[in-house]
Amino acid sequence: MGTLLVCDQERKWSDYQCSIFQDVIDGAGHTIVLARAGSGKTTVLVEAIRRIPNKRAKVLAVAFNKKIQIELEERIDKSYITCRTLHSLGLSIVRESEKFKSIKIVPDKTRQIIYSLYNDISIEDAFLLEKTVNYCKSSIIDTPSKIDQLIDDRDIYPVEFSVDEFISATLKVLRKCKERKDILDYGEMVWFPIVFNLQGTQYDYVFVDELQDLTTAQIQLAISSCKKDGRIFAFGDDLQAIYGWNNVDINTVFKVRDRLNAKTLSLPISYRCPNKVIELAKEFAKDIKAAPDAKDGRILNIKEDGLMEQVKVGDFVLSRSNAPLIKHCMLFLRNNIKSNIQGKDLGDMLRFMIKKSKKKTVKSFLDWLKDWRNSEVKRLQAKKRSPTVVYDKYDCLVSLCEDAKSLVDVEERIKELFNEGDDAERVIFSNIHQCKGLQRKNVFLLRNTFRPDKDQEEANLLYIGITRTMDTLYFVEK
Repeated sequence: MGTLLVCDQERKWSDYQCSIFQDVIDGAGHTIVLARAGSGKTTVLVEAIRRIPNKRAKVLAVAFNKKIQIELEERIDKSYITCRTLHSLGLSIVRESEKFKSIKIVPDKTRQIIYSLYNDISIEDAFLLEKTVNYCKSSIIDTPSKIDQLIDDRDIYPVEFSVDEFISATLKVLRKCKERKDILDYGEMVWFPIVFNLQGTQYDYVFVDELQDLTTAQIQLAISSCKKDGRIFAFGDDLQAIYGWNNVDINTVFKVRDRLNAKTLSLPISYRCPNKVIELAKEFAKDIKAAPDAKDGRILNIKEDGLMEQVKVGDFVLSRSNAPLIKHCMLFLRNNIKSNIQGKDLGDMLRFMIKKSKKKTVKSFLDWLKDWRNSEVKRLQAKKRSPTVVYDKYDCLVSLCEDAKSLVDVEERIKELFNEGDDAERVIFSNIHQCKGLQRKNVFLLRNTFRPDKDQEEANLLYIGITRTMDTLYFVEK
């Protein structure tokens, strides 16, 4: 009860927040915190660290990305806290080893190895090969079957290589990367500690953010940094697990909980979403709650042909798939409304498909594209894999080719659509993966693109889309 009084004196903390603080002060063992969308988990994480009773304890705060690390460092007393991204944590572990003390960072190490092995490789295939190798490193993948699955899940289609040649090249580059122990690049900061079984500094307390998004390698790094008698506090939302395509287990939160034999505490109150949005979100997260002072907000249904009249600069227009975003964003741009689609990588992939075709006209490209779609669908179905990504890419390119006079025009459209800029000055079109962690006053969901009944990950995508909303949620129907 003493903790609750301290909470009340400083600010009005919720009972859920105070339970976490109490656990830090006099609890034992590891703790998983289920933090629902908009629950202010970073604020609670920072406050929990401040409540650690032993000010001489060694404390590590692990951030999912650099932006979160900077935010944590600005709010935490760095004199006794070590705050790192998972990559900088991995690098510190590597450099603590006598074997790697003089190792140097070479940002383009993997690229150099690729060109040394394949000096006539196309720029596009070099780019795709480097991405695939980095995905393998982050997920500790090194077998042909798993790489085969990965390139399908990640929507990677080599331009000049066959699939088998591409898989073989990936394995060859991975081996060379492991052999070069004098240098490492960004992706290897997480990979090296795992493949070389390195042990770094041990901490009394380890705080982990965005647990549901972590790869196998990242989880291993975080857990291995805790002393045997230390404590891990991991914050995450199982219903925001949407990176299955990146070999992140959708059940990561609970698997880590079971692995650590951890207790579960919760942060169910959303301080972002209005009451009506929370009521809808309860269909996915039964425990989510609105803040005591939450406004009612609005949920409205509109037709697609009324979208342009309703959307304002700074709003989100969200879709499960990419093709509808292209169609709508092109229409906005034609009407001189500043807009863009989030996701430069998608734009690059679409351009690579044009080059892969080796076609010179829009008509011949579309004919090739149709044949490509049919063969890829057949291949994936034979392997019992979903062809959804193939259909989406096909639809994207067909939309881009509409009324285009040449393939040069199509490539120019791609550049214009994926020209990222100041979000406050444009309408932002985005798939759910790109907008995760963000929020807007008004959110427009292209409802027909979502498939929440298919499986848990698909339901999570709609839950995330809904909970980006701070005021009004629009469902856009055809």
